[in-house]
Amino acid sequence: MHEKLKYAILIILIITTIFLIDGNVFAADKPKVSSLELFQRASKMFETNKEACIKQFQIFIKQFPRDDLVPEAEFMIAECLYDMDPKSSEALKKFQRITGKYQSHPQAQSAALSIAEIYYNDGDYRQSLDVLEKAESKYKNGYLIYEIRLLKAQCYVILKDCKKAQELLQEIVKKQPAYNNDKRFNYVFGLANFELGEYETALENLEKVESPESLLFQSKILIQLKKPLFSVEKLRELINKYPDNEAYQERAYYHIGEAFFFAEDYISAINTYEKFLQLFPQSVLRGPAIFKIGCSYLKNKSYLLARSNFQSFLQIDSKSEFSPLALYLIGESFLTEKRYKEASFAYADTVSSFHENRYAPVAQYKLAWCYYKMGKMQDAKASLVTFKQMFAADKLLPQVELLLGNVLSNLEKYDDAVLAYQRAIDATKPSEFRESAFALMSRANYLNGNDAALVSGYHYLLNNFPLQTSSWRLITYLYIAEGFLKQGLYKEANELYSLIKSHYPADPLLVYAQDGAAWAYFLSKDYLEANKLRDKIQTNSFQENADEELTLYNRYELANTLFNRKEYLKALSIFEDFYRNNPGHSLAPSAAFRAGLSYYQLEYFGQAIDIWEEIARKYPQSPEASKALWKVADTYFRAQHYDKCIQTYTQIIEKYAKDKNELAQANLRIAQCYYNSKSNTLAVKALKELIENFTDEPEAKDALDFLTALLDVPEAESLAVAALNNLSMLFGYSNAISIEIRFRLAKNKFENKKYNETIDILESTMSELEKSDKFADSNYYLANSYYKLERYNDAANAYKRFVENFPGDSRIQYAYFYLASSYFKIKEYELAAQSFEALAQKYPDTEFISSALYNAAMAYKETENWEKAASILDTYRKKHAKKEDDFELGMQIASMYEEQHQYLRAIECFNENRQKVKNDSEEWKNLTFRIAENYHNMDDYQNAEIEYKKLVSRENIDNWSLNAMIRLGEYYENRGQTMDALALYQELYSKASKMNHKPDWLDAVKARISALKIKINSGQ
Repeated sequence: MHEKLKYAILIILIITTIFLIDGNVFAADKPKVSSLELFQRASKMFETNKEACIKQFQIFIKQFPRDDLVPEAEFMIAECLYDMDPKSSEALKKFQRITGKYQSHPQAQSAALSIAEIYYNDGDYRQSLDVLEKAESKYKNGYLIYEIRLLKAQCYVILKDCKKAQELLQEIVKKQPAYNNDKRFNYVFGLANFELGEYETALENLEKVESPESLLFQSKILIQLKKPLFSVEKLRELINKYPDNEAYQERAYYHIGEAFFFAEDYISAINTYEKFLQLFPQSVLRGPAIFKIGCSYLKNKSYLLARSNFQSFLQIDSKSEFSPLALYLIGESFLTEKRYKEASFAYADTVSSFHENRYAPVAQYKLAWCYYKMGKMQDAKASLVTFKQMFAADKLLPQVELLLGNVLSNLEKYDDAVLAYQRAIDATKPSEFRESAFALMSRANYLNGNDAALVSGYHYLLNNFPLQTSSWRLITYLYIAEGFLKQGLYKEANELYSLIKSHYPADPLLVYAQDGAAWAYFLSKDYLEANKLRDKIQTNSFQENADEELTLYNRYELANTLFNRKEYLKALSIFEDFYRNNPGHSLAPSAAFRAGLSYYQLEYFGQAIDIWEEIARKYPQSPEASKALWKVADTYFRAQHYDKCIQTYTQIIEKYAKDKNELAQANLRIAQCYYNSKSNTLAVKALKELIENFTDEPEAKDALDFLTALLDVPEAESLAVAALNNLSMLFGYSNAISIEIRFRLAKNKFENKKYNETIDILESTMSELEKSDKFADSNYYLANSYYKLERYNDAANAYKRFVENFPGDSRIQYAYFYLASSYFKIKEYELAAQSFEALAQKYPDTEFISSALYNAAMAYKETENWEKAASILDTYRKKHAKKEDDFELGMQIASMYEEQHQYLRAIECFNENRQKVKNDSEEWKNLTFRIAENYHNMDDYQNAEIEYKKLVSRENIDNWSLNAMIRLGEYYENRGQTMDALALYQELYSKASKMNHKPDWLDAVKARISALKIKINSGQ
């Protein structure tokens, strides 16, 4: 608005000037006050009293209705109304009248722009845009054309047509480059870039704008750039710069919480949101803040606190856009804790309260799931049917059909279950989900005795499902094979059993396929093949009757299901019964092992150990024997029975550890047992032997880590050092393990601040380390050790090698900084300055940026490169310095400008500092004198005299005023103003004579007075 008003006032001045020049404008019979005088009287009131201004212009129009200034008067009335209310409908009407009545008048385009601004301020951006497009068409070459286009761009940004906005802004700046420095232009361009996802460019534009809105958007951009902590710094800058702007203070505190939440620092997010609530208890963002606190607690797995905040949020802001999600997340928190009843209440409430919200379908599905988990099948069915009625096109529909099939199967409504599974299959592409649906459908057909459907299902499977070997496919094959058997299709059944054998040779379910194949041969009266197959099956592995065998298998699977549902006591009863009553069954060892796991979960650790050890005795050749002993050892370890743990691992090593990996694992746990039982010597010995014997196994690295950690244990340090040195010699200097050991020894010495020992190891090993992945670390530790010991020449060389050889290392910024610091310490100031500058230029976001710039300036100062020093120090002062250091830095920069004889720039710095100190203080006097001296040095005696006089005119006598008088006296003498010089010296002598401690130069002044008198008397 200010640009438009500037142009408007300019036009008014031109017109009024014309009236002043043309004396014939007024008729001879004019009123006492001329139209021009009345117009000017009204204009003067514009800045001070808008209402009075309006009245005066109305009087003007009434008295001079035909005057040429009437359009200007009407425009000024509209402007007053606009300034009083930027959304004023009355102002809108006035501006519209001007564009209609005075179309060719210069103010018509100003009025058109004002109309667009009023619509814009009122939020009617489409209408504003329409007005602007008409104005642009009408005033193509007008003086406000670029202002019109800039507002158009703003409208486009708000209406999310940012590509158009960007193109328009680029066109503006192409024709009028001055807009590059226009903050409004930068702000709108930044917003357009932001909306288009051009975050780096947006940030660049918005950083040119000093405003709270700009800082707020910069913080949002930094979030998008995944720099949430930088976003926090921008928001803190907003808080510090605009402490009186409560609206932006409020938003800044809230968005700090958002930034911490985005950074997944949920504790800081909670603390920030809570601080926000304390500072702004009446804020409209209060509800969202409480909601986000709930989300933070949920992410932090504090479910009770999460629910408490969600419930508080719902009480205060039940109609918020976040309300459905808050209610849904309450359900999720209960579901995570497996509190299905409470979760079902929350999900039901979500659906009933927000049935049109996007969370309603998933809440309805989760409601059915909760009923299913609670065993309420009828309720689950009703919920799923409701889902299908309410959300028929939702993407969750296949999962709904699958769950419905499970529910119907539990209700023994198998035909309906099959239909539900089929719908789930039809709605999905080939996937694990589709396989599970088909397997469950086959199970439903099997339980329903629908053998024909099972057989036809096989053809459907072959035609519609790609061949694969998933566990779900195996289950499907077994059910279909049963269908073939029951229909007398023995050949087809055997083909399917053969397929199972070839595709699933190690699966536990294979035993059932083998038994089914034997039965297929038997039922087809091929007794020879049936007997051959049965002879291959372990004795007593199967009962004579297939149905009985199926019953045994189903009991085992039932126990597994109960175990997986964490119903350990029920599972234990079935597993133990299976194992005790069927000791010869192929699944007996597995049942016994699972019984042990059940005891373990129930925390009957002794019984678990007993049954696992029994497996090792009774079934020493079974796969479960080895697994059981591993569990026994693990249980002893957890119970801190280290002696028994060692015995068990020894048994594993002797009988069951078949490969190096298992042997290495067992030996590593034995070493841990020795260490935990305070047997450091045996622990170190076991670790050393493990590294020697299992060099290529992952456990060798773990053992090396363990040995290295023992370097920090006083009781074991010497043992660990000896073992590591011994291993190093054993493997030879060039061996990878040996290199790793020496590196770890060096690293340990470095971390314990034993820098001389670090250097000794690394210097002797560096050529071998060069070929390892530890070379960068070694160079860094070596450079740091030199630096810590103040061996700065060596440190500089080491850091220089590091930055040259490892430019991509994450520590490169630290290396640059300490390289520069080392140069500074050895007084290689030019190299120091260059290194500090390189750090600042290459890594502008480094944590060292502040120190780098300051030290670069100090280094250039030492080389007397005053121009560079001042320039860098000025950058440091403006962007990175603390507020309390600003004054001193200003003094340093000014001194550097003095050294360059850039007296004017020095004066600017001194003057800026003078404005910050109290008038007549010591700092003020010092600064005033130095400003005067700089004017004097640049031969600007007139300004020098003004500054000196500021000190001389003061009532209090001190060295500053006396020195200023001396300098003024010299100035007067040099200019030949002898009388002025004499008067000043006499005043100086008079003032100095009254001081308690008379200055040494007082006699010299007296002599100067005498000399001047003689000069005056002689007429010189």
